[in-house]
Amino acid sequence: MYGISLVCLAVKYILQRNSLKENILVIFVGLVLLVSALVSNSHLLIWCYIFIICARHVSIKPISFCFFMVLFLIGVITFTGYFLGVTSSNNLASTVTRGARYSLGFAHPNTLAFYLLAFELAWISMRYEFLRLRDLVILIVFSTISHFLTYSRTADGAFFLLIAGVVALLFVRKHPSLKNRRRNCKLQLLLFALYASIGAVVAFSIYSMFFYNGSNQAWAKLDSFSSGRLHLAHQYLNETGITAFGHSFEDSAVQNIDIHGEDITFLVDNLYCNVLLCYGFVTWVLSFVGVLLAILRLSHSRQRVWLLGITIFLMVGLFEALFFKLSFNFGVLGLQAAIYKDAFADSTWDESALSVLPLYAKLCNPAQTK
Repeated sequence: MYGISLVCLAVKYILQRNSLKENILVIFVGLVLLVSALVSNSHLLIWCYIFIICARHVSIKPISFCFFMVLFLIGVITFTGYFLGVTSSNNLASTVTRGARYSLGFAHPNTLAFYLLAFELAWISMRYEFLRLRDLVILIVFSTISHFLTYSRTADGAFFLLIAGVVALLFVRKHPSLKNRRRNCKLQLLLFALYASIGAVVAFSIYSMFFYNGSNQAWAKLDSFSSGRLHLAHQYLNETGITAFGHSFEDSAVQNIDIHGEDITFLVDNLYCNVLLCYGFVTWVLSFVGVLLAILRLSHSRQRVWLLGITIFLMVGLFEALFFKLSFNFGVLGLQAAIYKDAFADSTWDESALSVLPLYAKLCNPAQTK
């Protein structure tokens, strides 16, 4: 499967016909990430990067539709296996309530929660231009199901951000008579507050990793609220420090056991601390400078749908390191804007080869929505 994926991606990259300058940039960044992958013995970032550099000129609707269909098949297989008793469920005791946290066949309750979130992200990305009140109702239903099944506080926060975004969009469309200048001013203030919050999340993540003090009652309460995330990041920092290209934690103390019985020796559920500790300072700077550049270009070109997944997963990065995992966040492909200035195809839904599929036309064609 890895080989087939690489062949397909290589063909796509060749068809893009990048300029010499773009190829040099791609190779330079790729070499840095490759060194980091070899040092850290983790290939997540290099695989994510390969998909990003091959995503030039892709449209959001075909991508979100394909992602939606893959998620649908995964759900059918997993839930069917669970209810037939073929697939076990890794249920956990809830630290918030007296009930249990259910995974319904997924590896972890949080995995189920973010599966439901990714499903909704794909749905909203397909129907962004013609969202209706019923789409908001469906989103709230998914959010409620996720909460009472998984009790994932991070997923709850992500769903809240998504619901708030959809509500704001529906409000603006409901009141088109608002003056453009006034609306644009409010939008700019909202974006400023959102990105300032992301900056605060990044700053607190790094600060807590360096200055966490378990003997301090305030720090201890924050660590308890974050399910031990603070002391683990600080622990790994003391163990290895910060290196240029990362560190392999294969010989570190076992923190947990996964569902396959494999030892987990690196457990830092914070995006910013995770990348810094595992992949190193050089890779951290390169990655997040690229994220910042992509956000600026996406905002300038009004590619708000691509920004959706990026923004949400940057916010939840305080408690989860899922940002660079394509299986949860297909919006990460929007980081192509950091490499290519003309990255996005502003094509309509019917310019895709998928337009011959009745289901694609039904979900992605505004004319089909009454």
